[in-house]
Amino acid sequence: MDKKIKVALCITELERGGAEKALVQLASGLNPELFEVIIYSLRSKKWHSKHSFLSILASRGIQVKFLNVNSVLSFPKACHRLKRMLREQKPDVFQSFLFHANLLGRFAAKAAGVPLVCSGIRVAEKKAKWHLRLDCLTQHFVDKYICVSESVAHFTRTRGHINAEKIQVITNGIDPDVPFNVEDVMTPLPDDYAKEPAVVYLGRLHYQKGLFWLMDTLPEWLARETSWHLWLFGDGPDREKLETRLLTLPFADRIHLPGRHTNIYDILSGAALLVLPSRWEGMPNVVLEAMTVGIPVLVTDTEGTRELLGNDPRQIVPFGDSLAFCRNITALLNDPELRSKIGNANRDRAIKLFNINDKINAYIDAWNGNDR
Repeated sequence: MDKKIKVALCITELERGGAEKALVQLASGLNPELFEVIIYSLRSKKWHSKHSFLSILASRGIQVKFLNVNSVLSFPKACHRLKRMLREQKPDVFQSFLFHANLLGRFAAKAAGVPLVCSGIRVAEKKAKWHLRLDCLTQHFVDKYICVSESVAHFTRTRGHINAEKIQVITNGIDPDVPFNVEDVMTPLPDDYAKEPAVVYLGRLHYQKGLFWLMDTLPEWLARETSWHLWLFGDGPDREKLETRLLTLPFADRIHLPGRHTNIYDILSGAALLVLPSRWEGMPNVVLEAMTVGIPVLVTDTEGTRELLGNDPRQIVPFGDSLAFCRNITALLNDPELRSKIGNANRDRAIKLFNINDKINAYIDAWNGNDR
């Protein structure tokens, strides 16, 4: 190869999250002898917390540039700044992740004359419908959409009205041999974590995640399974409401909200079961991580979960079906052999179908015009 392929990766921010982790995996996995990568974050450097991916990227020699977007009013100036930066970099491909980076980035990349502009669709957005409208209206600026799952691709075609010929699916991936505590600042786990059998939720405390429905189910299983504890790791806008709700439960001493923790591998390794009661998703990375650790999960039938778990009715229930959820979780809690069997099958599936190197090669093929 005469010269390196120049890649511009753009994302809204680099705080810890599924899309952010996918970008870091991609940037880190591209062979530096063949690819020259620059990451553009819409946020400012000082906006990012100590738990962001910035130090990891710096340790791997990956350059990050910041567009200093703090509000919608910052968009025009940031778009001009990104256009100027891209004209200096002269990338061969522009790949963005998440709605705001997709929208701003496609304008700047086309204006800068980038030959290939790709937008990453990471979730089936069912609440902010104006996202879908703007994406549809600006799709002529995009050469290719990379969707994280087949169900997100279907949503993007049917609800987002995006040209099907532009859509390709590349799922999340994972390296099963490398623990995914990728952050260099670890939050110590609570001293009493996993001393009693633990059911774990890991994610944002947000309406999307269906946690109040999960609370509604607790009297039917957690109240009866008195040796079990429920741990809700994460933070978000619903934290105070959840804490208030827990005060009404007589078994609240077995429900824990320890806040945000970055040592995901250690959390999942200490758990017997992961629950994810979401209303909608894209392809939940935490489910793939739990599969890789080798534990069972109980999730709602949202985007990407069937692709991850293979239509396993023991691990997938419809959102809002409390009877099915309670039946399945009770069966799992009371049968260690079943948990082990499902957990081992999950790990085998993760290794076989979701190897990160395969996903990175799929991105390279997509940029080269080869659909997998």
